[in-house]
Amino acid sequence: MMPDIKTVMLLYFIINIINTGAMAVIWSQNRGRFAGISFWLVGLAMQAAGPLLLVLRGLIPDLISMTGSNTIVLAGILIIFMGLERFTGKKGRQIHNYALLAVFIAVSAYFVVVQPNLMVRDIAVTAVIMIYTFQCCWLLLRRVDPGMRQITRLTGIVFAVFAAFSLARIILTVIIPEQSSDFFNSGAVNSLAITGYILLNICLIISLALMVSRRLLADVKTQEEKFTTAFRSSPYAIILIKMSDGTIFEVNDSFVNITGYQYAEIKGKTILDMHLWVREEDRRAVFSELAQGREMHGMQYQFRDKAGKELIGLFSANLITVNNETCILSSIGDITGHKHMEEELQESGKKYQALVENINDVFYTLDTQGNITYVSPVVEHFTRYKVSDLIGKPFTPLIYPDDLPGLLDSLNRLASGQLEPWEFRILDKDGRVIFVRTSSRPLYKDGEIVGFTALMTDITERKQLEQKLEEMATHDFLTGLPNRVLLHDRFNIAAALAHRNKARLAVMSLDLDNFKSINDTLGHAAGDQVLKAVSTRLTGIIRASDTLARIGGDEFILVMLESNHINNASTIAQKILDAFAEPLLIDGQRVHLSTSTGIAIYPEDAEDMETLIKKSDAAMYYSKAHGRNQFKFFGDGDVRVSGHI
Repeated sequence: MMPDIKTVMLLYFIINIINTGAMAVIWSQNRGRFAGISFWLVGLAMQAAGPLLLVLRGLIPDLISMTGSNTIVLAGILIIFMGLERFTGKKGRQIHNYALLAVFIAVSAYFVVVQPNLMVRDIAVTAVIMIYTFQCCWLLLRRVDPGMRQITRLTGIVFAVFAAFSLARIILTVIIPEQSSDFFNSGAVNSLAITGYILLNICLIISLALMVSRRLLADVKTQEEKFTTAFRSSPYAIILIKMSDGTIFEVNDSFVNITGYQYAEIKGKTILDMHLWVREEDRRAVFSELAQGREMHGMQYQFRDKAGKELIGLFSANLITVNNETCILSSIGDITGHKHMEEELQESGKKYQALVENINDVFYTLDTQGNITYVSPVVEHFTRYKVSDLIGKPFTPLIYPDDLPGLLDSLNRLASGQLEPWEFRILDKDGRVIFVRTSSRPLYKDGEIVGFTALMTDITERKQLEQKLEEMATHDFLTGLPNRVLLHDRFNIAAALAHRNKARLAVMSLDLDNFKSINDTLGHAAGDQVLKAVSTRLTGIIRASDTLARIGGDEFILVMLESNHINNASTIAQKILDAFAEPLLIDGQRVHLSTSTGIAIYPEDAEDMETLIKKSDAAMYYSKAHGRNQFKFFGDGDVRVSGHI
């Protein structure tokens, strides 16, 4: 026996939430490596949001529940496709896909509002899914470069099955029409289709994870090949030595050329046998530093070649593990021709400066006291400060005060060798808040940290998008009031405080009297304006510590904190009734409203949110049935709740 569609849709929502969580892990681990993964995360999040709107049908308007949910799902697939284009480096124009989505919205809205027809809506949404997933399939199997198809093939096949499955659903929908115009009672075809999409979504997240893993493995292999090539072809003398006994593992051609030793003469020898260091104390100091886990960069030491000729080498070294053996990887650049090297360094400095001054991100350096020693000119566009205003000044006044302690802690970790990017806020010259992401490294001189270099990127738009998505998840879209999710969170906190302080809470259910007549006579747009105006008026009455939420239609829930006396709740309830004595002005018309209110008290009436709402609802319906424009406490004795609590 097939489960009912509402159960399947709830399962669809749960699976998509799990998929979004899995993608969030993949994103957090790889966001700095590959483009497009953030698009996948947003797209999968929208895949989860769409079914939720459909499950909420009856609590929210049909247009949002049906057209809105399907639009979010389709937009999520399109965003995933755009992410795949960025991941594969095949970014294209999307105007045709935007147009297709707009056509779908118009068709779906028509067959929801004007001429309700479930079969047409199902065919429309499935057709767009088929088109979008086929584009994903074509991208991954044909458009990508041949060398990358081995990585993208599995995900491309999953999208091919997506497209084929969608085509099959369209055919079955035509052959076997829905049994009802109500989606939740429409029959086996839709139930099977949603079940199929659940399985395909699971396959998709697995294939995306495998695709990222294969890309990582390919990059690792490429890096290994680059290392081998760099080792062999490097102009610097490179030598690999065992840390334990100084035995030489391997050297490159440049080492042979610079020192005059042949490979046969080096094999099996130790660094002591070579007499490479002119000063033995220099060698011991280097080994001591490396043994303590410190890296060596750009140190100048004297070396001798096979013939005994001394040369000055620019020395760098760090520890690596080869076949479970700790080894020293060292490079020596012959800088004996000092004048020639000075000219090369000067030219390199000019190129470095040109690069730093022309990138879009802000490059800057700090001394160990946190004073700015250099900042690239782009900072003037970034923060509106002139370069001359910043050089020599501490960087801390630029930091948003709340973020300063965390930033100082990050700098302390950086000074101890823990390299990590971090995000914080800064203030520009006009006080505008800018979200930034900074990657930084210590500057060394003679083995000591003398400052820090950093690259700062503006991520304000990304942060604003994240905040908007969070607000959409916890607030009512029309009034901006908290929704049921946020209401439950705040109630749980308030109930815990009330329990600890032996205090009371009051839960009020408010329902506008005869609100339906406003929609019928003035229209839904005017009704929306009424709800906004009511929300504003109610918010002006309650305290800042209380929570007013809109949970659907013209229904509101108010949670009052620290209501130690029943008169507190009565006072607020009476203020609400009095507030509705003044008519609302909507589109130039005076609208007279009243409200019926029911009140339940925590913990006397109940200790959990759902039961308190049921009881306050019962009291509210009692008020409505006995004359409206009044409030009633559940505990008065006349109120009863139908059904089992």
